[in-house]
Amino acid sequence: MKMKVILTGFVTCLCLLAASSNLQAQDTAAKPKATPQPAPATVVVVVPPTPAGWKTYEFKYGEGEVLSLVLPREPRIEVEKSNVEKGIDVVTHIISSESPSSVFVAGYIELVAKDQSIKITPEIRKELSKMFWGFLAQGMQEAMTEMGIEAKLTPSEMKTVMVYGREGQEQDFVIGKMPGRYRAVIGERHIYMVLSFSMSKEQLNERDAVIQSFKISPVK
Repeated sequence: MKMKVILTGFVTCLCLLAASSNLQAQDTAAKPKATPQPAPATVVVVVPPTPAGWKTYEFKYGEGEVLSLVLPREPRIEVEKSNVEKGIDVVTHIISSESPSSVFVAGYIELVAKDQSIKITPEIRKELSKMFWGFLAQGMQEAMTEMGIEAKLTPSEMKTVMVYGREGQEQDFVIGKMPGRYRAVIGERHIYMVLSFSMSKEQLNERDAVIQSFKISPVK
């Protein structure tokens, strides 16, 4: 599969991201205070054994953090830059790799704005998360249609997960009979995500190894 085609929903979603970020400049004094929420429970991340011959790769762009993943082979990296509006760019780094039976795609996405006050606030992060998955799913479905593949994408219920101290989202889905999983973390100016799907349920160990290795850490 041509993964660049599958991710056609990225840029559209990120344009919405940048537009939504302008809410940061609005006066928030009149907004009611959010009800304090209890701290999330500590989650122990159990990383499955790395398949033989696979390696850990690290990625860092712009002012973001380090994204690391276990992958079966040296990944391909494609970069797309979009000017959303004056002074605001979105740079998408598409990282892809595959094994004989599974496909893995990661995204490292930067919101580059001259005005440093433009960022993704906690108030808009939740809605943005929903939009991001929606456009990604739409992009995958459209890509399959273009390639003549008649397979419906069926998602399960989205989950909230902790990724090394950062709150993120996780979504299981099925493309025809191919099981997949998506995980993402949205920061103030960056989005980090990984997506995997396999030809059958027998390869879920490969999917789990990549998804569970998804790590975001500060630059040392």
